[in-house]
Amino acid sequence: MGRLSRFGRVSACLTLLAVGGGNLSACYHHEYRVAGMVREERPALREWRSYLMWGLIDLNEETDLRRHCPQGIATIENQVNIFNGALLILTLGVYASSTAKVYCRQTDMDDRADPL
Repeated sequence: MGRLSRFGRVSACLTLLAVGGGNLSACYHHEYRVAGMVREERPALREWRSYLMWGLIDLNEETDLRRHCPQGIATIENQVNIFNGALLILTLGVYASSTAKVYCRQTDMDDRADPL
């Protein structure tokens, strides 16, 4: 009986490691591009996004992207990294997070206002 108990503990630990390792390796990066738009080099907006219940409940306020990119949006990126995955595992899925970046459309030299 002692061997079965030890075997049960070992297999439970291995199962947790496999599931946890699988979740940590489940990093992803989504990128949405507007066709024909060239994006600026730096993001106009970079923000931490928070969710509850495996991402089903959004805790974030709406962001007015026109305020950040009056010339238009070229790219929106959403990324989950190892740190976000670790938070998800530690909270047993209650809290989830990601990082969002918004890149504005690059304006042509002719479109820019002359400062003089």
